[in-house]
Amino acid sequence: MLLQELMAEAGIKNLTLSEVLQYDVSYISKWGTGRLLPSEKSIDQITRAISACVVKGLSEEKKEITTYKYEPNFDSLNDEDLLRYVRDDVYSNVVESIPDGYYVDNVDTAYISQEYLDELEYNSKSNVFFGYSLKDIE
Repeated sequence: MLLQELMAEAGIKNLTLSEVLQYDVSYISKWGTGRLLPSEKSIDQITRAISACVVKGLSEEKKEITTYKYEPNFDSLNDEDLLRYVRDDVYSNVVESIPDGYYVDNVDTAYISQEYLDELEYNSKSNVFFGYSLKDIE
């Protein structure tokens, strides 16, 4: 199972993860084998905490190898899995870069097309009304 593989790569034991997540070690073991999964209500918080533990446990060399090994494929730029992947990656990087004792919450992602960004840039240069700028109207 993926959880067991990642924990092994990072040198994380079930007991360590149970202490971080404040769950009984038997739950962690069952998650690792797929016999039990976290509740849908807590899955995001749990996967983020597991991700942070795995990232902290990997050496720089193993991070590159593990990233390459588990590199996902996505259907399009607005694929929900891609948005989740980017959100989790940003979360992991932020958690890794801040000092202990700080907590990161509410990292989210949204797809914004290049066309929208171009239009936003154009419209921010001057007030635009129905395709005309104030300069054009005067």
